[in-house]
Amino acid sequence: MIFQRSILRELITVVAVILFTLLTITTVLFLVRVLKDAAVGNIALDGLLQVLLLTVLKYFALIVVIAVFLSIILTVSRLYRDSEMSVWQTSGLNGLSLLKPIAMMVLPIFLLVLFFSMALTPWSARQMASIKDNSGVQELSLIKSATFRTANNGQRVFYIGETPSKDSAVFKDVFVVQQGSKGSTIIVAKQAAIEKSFDARSFLVLKDGRQYDDKPQEQLFQSLIFHQYGVSLDEFTKVRTVDLDKTPVAQRSTMELYGDADSESQGELFRRVSDAFMLLPMALLALFFGHVKPRGVKTYGVLGCVLAFIIYLNVVKAFESYVGFGQISSDLAFALIHGGALLLAAIALTYRQYAWRLSGASWLRWRART
Repeated sequence: MIFQRSILRELITVVAVILFTLLTITTVLFLVRVLKDAAVGNIALDGLLQVLLLTVLKYFALIVVIAVFLSIILTVSRLYRDSEMSVWQTSGLNGLSLLKPIAMMVLPIFLLVLFFSMALTPWSARQMASIKDNSGVQELSLIKSATFRTANNGQRVFYIGETPSKDSAVFKDVFVVQQGSKGSTIIVAKQAAIEKSFDARSFLVLKDGRQYDDKPQEQLFQSLIFHQYGVSLDEFTKVRTVDLDKTPVAQRSTMELYGDADSESQGELFRRVSDAFMLLPMALLALFFGHVKPRGVKTYGVLGCVLAFIIYLNVVKAFESYVGFGQISSDLAFALIHGGALLLAAIALTYRQYAWRLSGASWLRWRART
C-alpha cells in the first residue's frame, strides 16, 4: 500500500503539471491561428474566446494521451535513476508491480477521455459550425456608421451610412465592393436588412439600388437597377446549399454514427474510439521505455516513446481513412491496430522483465556445454 500510494501520488502530480503545460502551449498556438482568422474576417471578434476553447477541446483527447505517457515514463525513469526501484525490489517487488498504480490512474482518465471523444467532440464541432455560419451576420453587425470596413484581405469593402438601431433593424445608404478573379462588383442601395429564407439561410436584402459589374478580361461593363435584391450570406459563411440537407459526420452524435452503416460514419466512429483507446497501449509502452540504468540517459526512453506515439498515431489515421473509404471494416481495423499495439506492449514488458535473465542463463549453459 505504501508503494502504490507513493507511486500513484507522484503520477498524478506529474500528469497534472504536464497537462497544464501542454494545454497552455496549445492554447497559445491556437490563439495565434484564431487571431489570424479574425483579422481576415473569417471569425467575428465577439466569438474569439469561444472558438479558442472549442478548438482546444477538439484536440483534448490527444493532449491527455501525451500527458499521461510522459508522466509515466518520467516517473518510472526517476525510480530507476535514483535507485529507488532497487529498494522496492529488495522488498519483493518488481517492475510489473508498477502496473497496479498506473492502472489506478490510467483507467479513470481513459473513461474521461472516452466521454470527451464520444460526447463533447461532436458537440464542439456543432458549436464551431454554428459560429462560422453566423460569422457573416456578426461581421455586418460590427460595421459602424459612416465608416469603411474591409474583409477577406481587402477583397470585400463595406460602407454603411447608418447602422440598425433599437427602433429599426435596417441598414441605410449601403455601399459594397467585391473583388473577384474576373473583375469587381459594386452595389449601392438606399437601405438593406438581414432576412431568413425558408431553409433558414441568411440573406442581405437590398432595396432601391444599383449594381455595377466590371470584367476587364471580358471587356464587359454591366449595370442594372433593382427595387429589391437579395445577397446570400453563403459568401460570408462559406456554406453551400447542397450541404444544408446533410449533417457532417464530425457534428453527428455517437449514437447516430453507431446506427449508420455508411463507411464515412464508421470512419468517424473509429476515430473517436481510437483517440481514447490509444491511452492504454501507450501507458504500457511508457512503462517499458521508462526502465533506465541508474547512470543511463533517460532522454532515450522519452524519445523512443514519443517516436512510438507518432508511428501509432499515423497508423491510426491511415486506417481511419481506409475505414472511411470502405476498404476495411471498423471492427477489423480496431482489432488490428489497437489489439496489435496491446500485444506489442505486452511482449515488450515481458521481455523487459524476463528476457535478459533467461538469455543470460542460456548463454551460461551453452558455454558450460562447450
